[in-house]
Amino acid sequence: MNRKVLCVLVLAMVGVGALLLRESLAQARPAAAPTRVAVCDVMELLDNYDRAKDLMNGLEKEKDAIEAEGKKRKDKIDQMNQQLDGLIPNSPEYGKLLDEMEEMAFELKAWMECGKSRTLRKHLRLTQDLYQEIRQAVAAVAKSRGVDVVLFFERKERPTNSTPELARQIETRQVVWHDPRLDLTEAVLTHLNKAYKERKP
Repeated sequence: MNRKVLCVLVLAMVGVGALLLRESLAQARPAAAPTRVAVCDVMELLDNYDRAKDLMNGLEKEKDAIEAEGKKRKDKIDQMNQQLDGLIPNSPEYGKLLDEMEEMAFELKAWMECGKSRTLRKHLRLTQDLYQEIRQAVAAVAKSRGVDVVLFFERKERPTNSTPELARQIETRQVVWHDPRLDLTEAVLTHLNKAYKERKP
């Protein structure tokens, strides 16, 4: 047999052997498990979680207390303003009352701004805390059901008043459609409220 022909035959056999080896390795490799996906409406959880309601109610009471105190101080300033009408302009009593009234008005403005800023900071902190707790609950429910990925899905359609507004809503919507059986929202809400009830004093 010609040496050249022998070399070609050997190379062909090596190539066939490599192909067979590659196929047998591919068959021996286990098939990757499909990724299981679910959806959850986090905004609905924030609205309906009992702990979130209690915290936001407490924050609303603090806000009401700040507004009530502000009204009380403003009423006092208004009374002082009425007293000014009964005094002689440029008299010592008039000047003293005017200075006191202006000082109280300045303090009221600063006090209201400080209270508003404090309330906004607290609201942010509470929302961050609640969101973290909700994420942990979503993870717990997802793991118990063998779910690998949970996507945000807004269950309620928001009303839109213009085409650009609708376009923005379409662009930001992460899930176009899902099988209702994949929705974990109710299960996560039950998990959260049960855990909160058990630890609530």
